[in-house]
Amino acid sequence: MRTDFDRQLMRQMGIRLRWVREALGLSQEDMGEHVGLHQTTWSLYERGQRMPDAFAMVRLCGKLKVSREYLLEGSLDGVDRDLAIRLAAAHPELVPPTRKGPRTDKPPF
Repeated sequence: MRTDFDRQLMRQMGIRLRWVREALGLSQEDMGEHVGLHQTTWSLYERGQRMPDAFAMVRLCGKLKVSREYLLEGSLDGVDRDLAIRLAAAHPELVPPTRKGPRTDKPPF
């Protein structure tokens, strides 16, 4: 039985997978072929109705050039540079806020 946390994680992962597909300009069918899945399986992932097993997760990360952290947490660390740029441009919420204020690593004089 899935918990609320599981369902939320599946929804968030599905959203991130859709963002990758859109950034690559592929249809669900083309994306399924690219990663070795049937379009229906890919669609279930995107809609957050199915969670990739451990083997599928490794395959998705390798084929899509994304990190496990991207899929699970939304971090762009470990994502292919060009893809990360496209994702960040389309979804600024993926980019962590930059620190503003005086630098503390330099003496104030």
